[in-house]
Amino acid sequence: MSAFLWRAVEMAKADLARMADQTHPVFFDRGLLDAAVGLRHKSDVPLSETLGMSFPYSKTVVLAPPWRDCFAQSEDRQHHFEDAVEEYDRIRFALDELQCDVVELPHVDLERRVTIVERTFALRT
Repeated sequence: MSAFLWRAVEMAKADLARMADQTHPVFFDRGLLDAAVGLRHKSDVPLSETLGMSFPYSKTVVLAPPWRDCFAQSEDRQHHFEDAVEEYDRIRFALDELQCDVVELPHVDLERRVTIVERTFALRT
């Protein structure tokens, strides 16, 4: 698992580097933060070792909590809902540590969630 997470760190850093010259907002899903939090959980690797000295994303973060009615196990998603809740808690704790402004998405329809994201980042008024 540790090797997988280090590879995820490498890939996320490459994604960040590829997008560094963009002038418009770029959204990342399950990126460097997730891998860093996973490494800390599995191998006690400090966030500073994977994230560096500063958080490479916006300090405003939109976070979707796990919703039981949207959660389904499958061949591709083999972990349990309880695992998803624990992972969410670890990510939320890390975001608080990093002094991020967390906007938690409410459990509403997709169109309203999109509107929340757009308004959060001033993409639409």
